Amino acid sequence: LIIGMVMDSKVNPADYSYVRPAGRYYDGIYDQFKEADILNTEPNFAPPVYVKDGGGAEKIYGMAIFGHNHPTRQKYGLNGGACPTKGGDCSTYPWGNSGAGWPTDYEEITPICDGIVLDIKLWADLEKSWESETIGLGNSGYGTQEVEYSAHVNHYGKFQDPWLVDQGIQNPQEVDFTEDGNIVQKAPDNVDDIPVVAFTIDFGQKGDQLEFEEVNLDPLLKGCAAEEKEKEKLKQCSGLPVQWEHVTTYPSSFPVPLGEVMTVNCWGTNFNFTGDSKITCKGGTDFEFKKQPKCEAVPHCEEDKVRDELKEVQEEMEKLIEQLEQSTCPSDSTWRVPSDVTGKKITRNLLKTLKEAGDNDSLKYLRSWKGVKMTNSLARYIECFQTTAA
Repeated sequence: LIIGMVMDSKVNPADYSYVRPAGRYYDGIYDQFKEADILNTEPNFAPPVYVKDGGGAEKIYGMAIFGHNHPTRQKYGLNGGACPTKGGDCSTYPWGNSGAGWPTDYEEITPICDGIVLDIKLWADLEKSWESETIGLGNSGYGTQEVEYSAHVNHYGKFQDPWLVDQGIQNPQEVDFTEDGNIVQKAPDNVDDIPVVAFTIDFGQKGDQLEFEEVNLDPLLKGCAAEEKEKEKLKQCSGLPVQWEHVTTYPSSFPVPLGEVMTVNCWGTNFNFTGDSKITCKGGTDFEFKKQPKCEAVPHCEEDKVRDELKEVQEEMEKLIEQLEQSTCPSDSTWRVPSDVTGKKITRNLLKTLKEAGDNDSLKYLRSWKGVKMTNSLARYIECFQTTAA
């Protein structure tokens, strides 16, 4: 969000007007309109602002910091930290003769850094009144009246315009953090070579902020993303179960009728399943759980119901997997699939390497799985059941 604002004074037109009394622009205006029509030729480094309801005029002072919300720019890989408080190009900031404005600015048109802060308000007060003097102050997020800021060492805001130098005009708001008063002209090869200084801003009082309730985000898709997911789901409806875990080889499947509960004994362990689901049990530890898809669109009014059902299925699946992991392995063999084999395909060269290494047990148990990728589940099955059969 970018907001442009033009300030004008109904009290004194010269409040926000300035023309440098030198150069072609001034000469052209003077020749055509004469000096009486030029509102102001004296730079004002603290312009006035008129307070509503009889408050009168108050002076605006720019702050020497980059911004209220930039106390430690260096922690986020950003440079600088102080406001140059002079007009001119900011493109090389914070190095060189950088200003805080545009290349066409006079240097003496001093930016009022954070001198005016806009609040974008709603049509009504929220938790606190906008009339409060402390709400939204620059220190509101820190819980203290004073806030420590940091900046890279440099001489910020020094006037270098030849006309200003000839006139002996100095910037009353320049900030010098150097020991020798010289400007760091070029960006260093390593910014860590530039020292960082700390300084404190006293906001006069402790700021306050609106209270808010923390929100727990729902990770499930919503809106257009949810609709696209549902469309993709309908395309996949082919009477086959949707895969949740690893697919076993030659599984024994137990479909559960809709609305019923079935207890299945899988190598001595009973598991309960509700309708519209399907289980597969092979070898006790080689296990998968699947959810049958519904081949019809889910109305938006049922989104909450669908999310709840999905959550219950996920929780049930996690419990089942945990129970299986805790089950006793029938084999008493100490042999295990080598760790460097898991995740790889059992190839002729891999078996040859095992033979050359003299790993006869691995060669014996893995030879029959040639051409198959060794997953963690398959490895556990071989360790627990093939070793027993052998």
